[in-house]
Amino acid sequence: MVRVIGEYVPLKKAGQNFKGLCPFHSEKTPSFIVSPKKGIYHCFGCGVGGNVFNFIMKFKGLSFPEAVRFLGSRVGIQVSSSGPGERGEGKTAQLREITVHAARHFKENLKSSVGREALQYLQRRKIPTKVIEEFHLGFAPESWDTLLSQLRGSGFSLGLIEETGLIVRKKSGDGYYDRFRNRVIFPIQDNIGRFIGFGGRILQSDEKGIPKYINSSENLLFHKGRNLYGFFQAEEYIRKQDHVFVVEGYVDVIQMHAQGLKNTVAPLGTALTEEQVALILRYTRTIYLLFDPDEAGIKAAMRSSSIMHQLSVDPFIIRLPADCDPGDFFNTYSMDEFNLMKRDAVSGIDFIIKFYTEVKKEYTAHEKISILGTLSDYYENMSDELFREDFLTRLSKALDTESGTLRRELTRLTGKRNMPQHEPKSPVTMNKGIHTELYLLLLLLSNPEYFNLAAPRIDESYFRGKWTKKLWEAINRAEQHQHWDSSTVFNFIDDEQFVKYLSGKLIEEVLTHNPKEQLIDTIATLKELRLKEKLARINREIRQAELEHDEVLETKLLVEKNAFTNELKKIEQLRAYKVRL
Repeated sequence: MVRVIGEYVPLKKAGQNFKGLCPFHSEKTPSFIVSPKKGIYHCFGCGVGGNVFNFIMKFKGLSFPEAVRFLGSRVGIQVSSSGPGERGEGKTAQLREITVHAARHFKENLKSSVGREALQYLQRRKIPTKVIEEFHLGFAPESWDTLLSQLRGSGFSLGLIEETGLIVRKKSGDGYYDRFRNRVIFPIQDNIGRFIGFGGRILQSDEKGIPKYINSSENLLFHKGRNLYGFFQAEEYIRKQDHVFVVEGYVDVIQMHAQGLKNTVAPLGTALTEEQVALILRYTRTIYLLFDPDEAGIKAAMRSSSIMHQLSVDPFIIRLPADCDPGDFFNTYSMDEFNLMKRDAVSGIDFIIKFYTEVKKEYTAHEKISILGTLSDYYENMSDELFREDFLTRLSKALDTESGTLRRELTRLTGKRNMPQHEPKSPVTMNKGIHTELYLLLLLLSNPEYFNLAAPRIDESYFRGKWTKKLWEAINRAEQHQHWDSSTVFNFIDDEQFVKYLSGKLIEEVLTHNPKEQLIDTIATLKELRLKEKLARINREIRQAELEHDEVLETKLLVEKNAFTNELKKIEQLRAYKVRL
């Protein structure tokens, strides 16, 4: 548990547990706890929690079967699936297989005579052969249906091929044609290395209106806003070097990688998204934006900075020489010169302010109001109050205006109000009985070595709550495995919110303080509750029997009442003297 999570989150020993900064939300004080003894993690800041499988699922964006296979591969265990019906995995697996076939097809094309021109293009861009291999670059020839024929010949159905976005239905008449034609192909991998889609750059065309780059269409595997090009190759280096370069395009990533700057990624043909930034922030909070020095690149840098400000991080902007994008930078400049520009990078806040205030030294009141109107959206997007203070301080200097005045004007412009925050509801509806049921089960989760002591004394009917019933069932399923613990139990609970709730409760040390005595007391308390419920019911039935003069039923009920009363007294005595049940 600690070794796996520790690869992604720097952890420090804290008593029996380990503590670190949560990778799933922004925080400055560690609230992310890993308990190796219990096999769970929990963040007291954002509430995420679970076992090592839940962590990998959330961190890598995997399903449970995928997380099991991923961890299995890490320790050399081959994990077999139960068949194509495994929770809808069958169709996904087929789409993945088609994508793998397509990547292989494109790669073989590049190595053959048909891909000679594409290979020469890559060589002119000074991309080494080993980097071409590492990124699995390929080529799609001019032909209309080369890939389609190859995939159909391999036995894949037309419907599934169409769903991957590799082919496009003809506008008139029947039939399909290949989406990628006469293009260098950049296979796109997810963060564990699986092919999910493709980008294609046109080699040459006499037709106007043909885009320079195209991507796979959105499908079950491919979501442009969730993944980053080159992330699989860059992940290890981002983690080790604790910073990342974000560039605009595929070739930029590959060129940076070829220069040894392997901690470089790019969005997939669109503006950087909040999901992509959140993915980066799991690995580092030091982000360098390295976009083209044209108008589009400047706007992209400001837009990306604003997205990051929403997530409480301020990037650094590296300003490249005019007419020089990252993909061509090293054709003219050296690594030493790049490092100088990196050292002189400006913060996102500075970059935004200077763009709007460097036109001249002095502004009229009207001009200042106009500038503030433009900057108000950036200000509003800043979720961190320290960023706002920094923004106001720098803007105050640029406009030669008191920061308090600027704050009042920006607040007026944004109309922002502090809305009260409501605590999320617990997934478990609490009353006294259900609270006792849950506490008993938490004790068992935290101290599984006492299961054999407790289980014979627990009746399934004790559990009335929807969630406690599910938890008792999961514990019994987990108990069939040797050396089970709370982590094992989580594998049998198909509800992320409930797992988060449990992981937070299980971190509490009270559950490991005299657990045997607590179990005895809690079982006794639960029995008392159920016996008192039975006595209340019998008393109602006795009163009804008296009204109906049913002496036979009344006698029978009195005998039952006496038995339950005696049992209740015994439990009270046993609890009082701490006698083993």
